[in-house]
Amino acid sequence: FPFKCHDMLYFAEKHGLEDIVSWLPGGKGFRIHDHDLFCEKVLKATFNHANFKSFEKQLNNWNFRREITDKGKAYSNPNFIRGRKSLCQMM
Repeated sequence: FPFKCHDMLYFAEKHGLEDIVSWLPGGKGFRIHDHDLFCEKVLKATFNHANFKSFEKQLNNWNFRREITDKGKAYSNPNFIRGRKSLCQMM
């Protein structure tokens, strides 16, 4: 799952969808900027479903920390870092 999350973020970058989901500044997590478009365009394309509750449950199972701000929901894990996909093995 965490490897697929990395792929999801690279997919968003490649397709210009960073206004929907993007890495946090510093690359130590990611933020979902637009929940509805995230489910429709990103989640469906990378996880083959649009069920946000299921996605969020998986994040919780993999010990991602959630932070809700006025800029959207952000998720982080000490071993989930941009450009360091191999760290996911430690999750």
